[in-house]
Amino acid sequence: VKKLVTTRVDLRHNADLYKNMSERYTQVKGEHDGCVDKLQTLKSEKNELSSVNNDQALCIKELEDELAKKDSTLVYAERLLPTAITRLLQSHEYKQSLSEPFNPAIQASWAKGLAEGHFKEDNMNALYRVEGFDAYSDKKIYVEFDKLFEKKYPYVEKIASGFRHSVADLLKVYPALALLGKSPIAAPSKTRTGTSAPSIQKKKA
Repeated sequence: VKKLVTTRVDLRHNADLYKNMSERYTQVKGEHDGCVDKLQTLKSEKNELSSVNNDQALCIKELEDELAKKDSTLVYAERLLPTAITRLLQSHEYKQSLSEPFNPAIQASWAKGLAEGHFKEDNMNALYRVEGFDAYSDKKIYVEFDKLFEKKYPYVEKIASGFRHSVADLLKVYPALALLGKSPIAAPSKTRTGTSAPSIQKKKA
């Protein structure tokens, strides 16, 4: 009987141990599953951060490449600006635009010098015989001069409209060449009836 009692006590004790171990296992398994979930979450966050870092790295690389292009463009632009200005100042279209205010100025000065010491009637007759002479040239000087500030040059418009082209291509653009035999600025020297200057009767002292 004593042995039976001892066996029952052992069985009960073993049952309690099994129950405790089972409960402990369930608890540990729950903690393990929780750790697995956390690990999965951390891996997902790591992948997201890695993706963000890769995107940022690509973005930084693109910005660096774009900056390098802009630096290169800036260097070309620094070459283009003085080159374009030099070509414009030496071009026929620019010199032709200067002739518009300068020719009236030359004519006005020429007429003023011609009028010195001569009769007005003779002076007007002589000026009338000069080819291309404008009697109102002295009044047109300032009007034509003011127009220079609003003047549009084909060469400049070509450069401005080529903003989508590379600066290297724009450096290949040149102003239009002048037509042969055309002089942009010239004083009136020919007459309607001949090549010699008209004779004018001087005033008597």
